[in-house]
Amino acid sequence: MLGKLVRPIGIIPAILGPCIIAMAGVAPSDAELNLCKWVYLIDSSIPPKCLHGLPSAWIYSFATILFIIGIFWLTWPLIDAFITFRSVSKNITIQVGNGPDYDLRESSQSGGILHTIRVKITNATGKLLTNTNLSIVNLNPPKSGSHDFPLARGVTVDHGDSTFIDVVSHSEGGEGDKDLMCLRTTYPGGFLKPRGYGILRGDHKLQLKLARDHRTIAEIYCHLYVDDLNVMRLERI
Repeated sequence: MLGKLVRPIGIIPAILGPCIIAMAGVAPSDAELNLCKWVYLIDSSIPPKCLHGLPSAWIYSFATILFIIGIFWLTWPLIDAFITFRSVSKNITIQVGNGPDYDLRESSQSGGILHTIRVKITNATGKLLTNTNLSIVNLNPPKSGSHDFPLARGVTVDHGDSTFIDVVSHSEGGEGDKDLMCLRTTYPGGFLKPRGYGILRGDHKLQLKLARDHRTIAEIYCHLYVDDLNVMRLERI
């Protein structure tokens, strides 16, 4: 919160630096005289050499440094997000696969077998991973105009450990629609889900994204579909 409040302060050096250069002029030998003329307009008692003979190179260097500091201060959130993504994303992975850990099958109340596909999140950052959210984004084609679906909130994974998260379910061997799939999503805000929310039919491309404080720390692109044998598949693209 404090960072957001003081962030605009960077505008001051970012503007002041170019202003000093503009007031000092383009001729290095006249930098001090030109700059002091502007100061004289504020206070007529200021002498022509108000900087006591400060070399022009120092004036231009100081102005340039001010400008760089201002730009750096203003753009630090973007720089920090890029550094965080590059360092963290190499050590946090989202994995799809086959086998009992990734494919849960249990008897369905409506008959047949309920097949749930899960993904594995692995943390090798050297520290505890907390307060992360796993979501489906950029669903294509979208469902009822929606591209994004939250799957799990507040995911916590210790260093060197992994956790599995449910993504989507499908009924195998039942009498219902063969290609019907249900995302294991939570509706935002805790309200009741709209009718049909997260219910998919047919082939879909999607992005699985793990984020913290709206910053992406891991992501993969997948293909979701039900094959000719009525088996649901989630494959990495």
